Amino acid sequence: MMWPTLKCPFCGSLLPNRQYKARTALTCPGCSEPLRLARWYLHLTSAIALGLTFAICLLIGLGGLWLFAATLLLWFPVAVAWNYLFGLMFPPRFERYPTGAPGANTSSDKRS
Repeated sequence: MMWPTLKCPFCGSLLPNRQYKARTALTCPGCSEPLRLARWYLHLTSAIALGLTFAICLLIGLGGLWLFAATLLLWFPVAVAWNYLFGLMFPPRFERYPTGAPGANTSSDKRS
């Protein structure tokens, strides 16, 4: 499986994309900045996946309650496939991980 190249928005270093785990900070090896996927990027890809799922359900002729139920059930698999394809075309954007948030690896969290 081909992974997109991820870069730090602050120093431009390549990020270890296979080590990224959801809901945790990804620390840049170049500047030690804790990063996370940009929220707008996640919202955009989720909205597009929901729209694609709705359109697919309409195209196969579903309507009413079946349209609603099928959209809810099929949204997750479509979102996974879409996020992978979208990530290859437009690499994910990162933002600074909020300080004090659970999972942030900042120097103030490492005091004993």
